[in-house]
Amino acid sequence: MQASGPAKLGEIGVIVNPQAGKAPAAAVWRRALPNAQVVETADHDSLGGAIAAMHKRRVTLLVSVGGDGTLSQVLTAACKVWAPEQLPAVLPVAAGTMNMVARQLGWGQSPAAVAEVLACLGPAVPTRAVHSLASNTGQVGFTAGFGVPARFLQAYSARGPGIAGAITQLARFGASGLLGGAAAKQLFAPISLHWGESVADKHAHWTVALVTRIDALPLGFQVAPGASADTQLHLLSGAPTARQVLRLLPALYRGGALADASLARHRLQAFKVVFERPTAWMMDGELLPPTSALKLSDGPLLRVPRLE
Repeated sequence: MQASGPAKLGEIGVIVNPQAGKAPAAAVWRRALPNAQVVETADHDSLGGAIAAMHKRRVTLLVSVGGDGTLSQVLTAACKVWAPEQLPAVLPVAAGTMNMVARQLGWGQSPAAVAEVLACLGPAVPTRAVHSLASNTGQVGFTAGFGVPARFLQAYSARGPGIAGAITQLARFGASGLLGGAAAKQLFAPISLHWGESVADKHAHWTVALVTRIDALPLGFQVAPGASADTQLHLLSGAPTARQVLRLLPALYRGGALADASLARHRLQAFKVVFERPTAWMMDGELLPPTSALKLSDGPLLRVPRLE
C-alpha cells in the first residue's frame, strides 16, 4: 500500500448487502448519510444496476457494506462502468463474517462506528493506494485460489458460515488429516495443471494454490507477509499432504519461514494456469464455477480512505 492524495468527497454511494450478518439496514445508512445514495442489493443483477446508477450520479466514494465477497462483487461491477483510473474511492465496511480485507485496509470497526465517521468527514478525504487482483474471467478482489482454499470454502459454506463454523471445519479436517481419513484426502486431492508467468510452461500436481494481495487470511493466518505493500502478486502453492500442512500451521499463522519444501511462497508479476480438467476456484470467499484456464494479474489501483 502506498500513500495517495486526498479524494474529494462529493457524492457518496452505499451498497448494502442485506444478507450480510452484521449489515445495518439501509435505513440506518440513510439516517447517517442523508445525502448519500443508499441501495440494498442481494444479487448480481440488482448490484449491476445500482452501480450503473451511481456511475451516472458521479459518485466519488463507494461504500461496500458486507463481507469480503460483497466487496469483490462491488469492485467487479464498478470496473465494468468506470475506467480503472476513474474509479471512485472505495471504503469496505466490515459487516460480513470474516472481513479480512476491511481489517487489512484499516476499516475493521463496527458498521455503526464507520457510519459515524463518514457522517463527520470533511470535503476532502485522505486516501491510500491499494493494489487489487484481477482475473481473466472478470472478477476483481484481493485473494484467489483453488485446491484446498476452494474445497475448504465449499465445506464451510455447506456446514454453515461464521467464525465458529470455520474453526469447526479446521478441527474436522485436522483430525481427519492426523488419522489419514477420507475428508482430508478429498480436501488435499491433487490437481493436475500447467502454470507460470508465460503460458503453461511448468507441469505440476498441486493440492494448494493461493494468490493474494493481502498479508492475512481469516483467523489471523499470516500466509503472505508483505503482500499488502508489494507491487507483485504473492503465491502460496505446492503439493503438501494434510499432515504436512498441520506441521506448517504455526509458521503459516506467524508468517514465518516454511521449513517443508512441499509448500512454497513466490512473488510474480502475473499467474497463469491451465487445468487438465475444469476446476472450481474462489475469490474473496466466493466459490466460482469450474474453469479450464485461470489468469490472475494486477487489478486496478484503488484509493481507500484512511483515518488520520
